[in-house]
Amino acid sequence: MVYDINSEYNDFYIRKEAGEKIGALDSSLQTCPNFMIIDAEEFKRHGLINVYFDIMNLDDSFLKVCKPFNYFKIDFYITETENVFANYSSMFSFDLLGQPGVQNNSVVASVEQCLVDKDLQDQIKHSPFYTIYVKSNEY
Repeated sequence: MVYDINSEYNDFYIRKEAGEKIGALDSSLQTCPNFMIIDAEEFKRHGLINVYFDIMNLDDSFLKVCKPFNYFKIDFYITETENVFANYSSMFSFDLLGQPGVQNNSVVASVEQCLVDKDLQDQIKHSPFYTIYVKSNEY
């Protein structure tokens, strides 16, 4: 999802310059529909995420608001997961300190617990896993 943060950034800058306390961004940011698309086919084939501007449907009206720069936020979400941890779990176990040959599987158990916890799965699907803040030139 792409969000217009021009006014929020302006408010942040003014408060920062005034030495005021700064909180988190407002969660009710204006979304910018039809701004970017993800190449789902490439992701299915190789697991690579290619993101492009949706040039056919791009709604860039918010880019004309700020001078000399525009600010927007891009959040990436996970909508679907597949548990393939069993293929990689050996990478997360290690010898106990002072007891060679005795495996410590505590990290493996923690990760496995996270992967099967329904509440955690729901939280993951409703929280961005990666955010990019963009400063662009005036459009």
